[in-house]
Amino acid sequence: ILVLADRELTTDLRRKRVSMSEIPLQIKLPCPERQNRLITFFKWLLAIPWVIWLYIWNIAFQILLVLAWFVLLFTGKWPKEFFSFAESYFRYSVRASAWMMNFTAVWPPWHGRPDDDYGFILNLEMKDRYNRWKTGFRLILMIPLMVLSYGLMFYALIFWFLGFWAIIFVGRLPNWCRRPMADAFVMTQKINAYMYLLIEEWPPLKGEDELERKPDQSFARTAQDL
Repeated sequence: ILVLADRELTTDLRRKRVSMSEIPLQIKLPCPERQNRLITFFKWLLAIPWVIWLYIWNIAFQILLVLAWFVLLFTGKWPKEFFSFAESYFRYSVRASAWMMNFTAVWPPWHGRPDDDYGFILNLEMKDRYNRWKTGFRLILMIPLMVLSYGLMFYALIFWFLGFWAIIFVGRLPNWCRRPMADAFVMTQKINAYMYLLIEEWPPLKGEDELERKPDQSFARTAQDL
């Protein structure tokens, strides 16, 4: 009896581990060896067109998000067209934010489609069905995560400030600065995905996902643009 109970307990724990790891969102940021100092210094000015486009896109996204909440609440499913639009917006916002945070020097594309040549990975999977209870109480469930996201953003901004001056003086983002900033940034984006109803599981408190990606050619591509 004890052996059978131990086996059932072990099986239950394994199932819990699997269910906790099944987060249908993976993010891996670019990792350039060098960055252009001039572009980094004036990026706050160069980012204006991307910020304006993000603001316009966000208006349409917020309207769609309200409609999607009602659809999910009554049907338990994301309409495919709605999810595709939301995914594109989310991917674009993460790319633009990553560029502004100096994770890459390559100008982010204006679209939100996957782009393997960009050196940025964001895998987002739409589930067949979503839990209506989790959808209905999302505003309450996300309160602790909102508090956490503000702390993570403040933490990331500290290393962004240090990394900015590191790029200005040495032309690259040192790993001791990039790693904690990337982990905080990725965790914040996963929290955003949860608040946007794109995922329904609480995002794990971990940073970048260990994914295979192509070498980042940010510095070379930026030099060609100049």
